[in-house]
Amino acid sequence: MSRLVVVSNRVADPRKAAAGGLAVALGDALNATGGLWFGWSGTVVEGGEPGEGELHVQQAGNVKLATVDLCAEDHAGYYLGYSNGVLWPVFHYRLDLARFDAGYIGAYRRVNQLFARKLMTQLKPDDIIWVHDYHLIPLAAELRAMGATQRIGFFLHIPLPPQQVLAAIPQHEWLMRAMFAYDLLGFQSEADLQNFSRYVQAEAGAEDLGDHRFPGLQPHRAGWRLPDWH
Repeated sequence: MSRLVVVSNRVADPRKAAAGGLAVALGDALNATGGLWFGWSGTVVEGGEPGEGELHVQQAGNVKLATVDLCAEDHAGYYLGYSNGVLWPVFHYRLDLARFDAGYIGAYRRVNQLFARKLMTQLKPDDIIWVHDYHLIPLAAELRAMGATQRIGFFLHIPLPPQQVLAAIPQHEWLMRAMFAYDLLGFQSEADLQNFSRYVQAEAGAEDLGDHRFPGLQPHRAGWRLPDWH
């Protein structure tokens, strides 16, 4: 049986009842496969180096927990800035709450690259990787760029707005293009799926192959790179 690797912004011990919905939903699968749960440690290191963070690994029963520290600059730009100051409000149709700062996107990309680099050291060839939520949209693209060939899925736990709203996000083309690095995408509702489908067809000229399949959402090989949409 392939090992399940769960990646999310925050990590919790799946043995504890208060670990949250993600641990409850995936706890049995993680335990059954001797899985790995990877994410941010919750620690912010003052004066740390941007794009760097210490990796911590511990065993929680049959599940390995691997977490990475963030420096204050990356936490401010990646977590407070682009993730929760831009993506969260815009995805919830609240452009009035969004804080558009040109510096946020650099930290968001930098932290996803850091996570990918640290996660690569923990992966096995036949792992199945399941990435969660808006903090980590480009993670698969970063993993592919580093040579990852494992099957990778993604689930978005918040709404996905229509293309007219998405267009307000700085570098929205890059963000949505990064989703094509996943083998499988999951959304909360049919409306979210339709919004994704309309965006990639209108903005990228993508062809719907039926059953919500698009070119690029398929198993990848070493040396894979983001497709050129234009």
